[in-house]
Amino acid sequence: MNCRHAHEEITGILTQDVIASSQLQTHLECCSECRHHWQEQAIEQWTSRMLQVPVELVSQVVDRLRPRFKPVKS
Repeated sequence: MNCRHAHEEITGILTQDVIASSQLQTHLECCSECRHHWQEQAIEQWTSRMLQVPVELVSQVVDRLRPRFKPVKS
């Protein structure tokens, strides 16, 4: 799996409740950039859904929340 496909699958997982494929799981184990992308997208989705932040304010809220989240390392 390449990074472009990984990003597409991550978007599907976070926006359409798609189940992660084994190929994505394997890719995330060795690609720190895609793990970072996953984390960033998850924070944005969580912010907009759970905190019910208006779309135009999501980036501002995420910027303030980001220091509280520690990156996952494999």
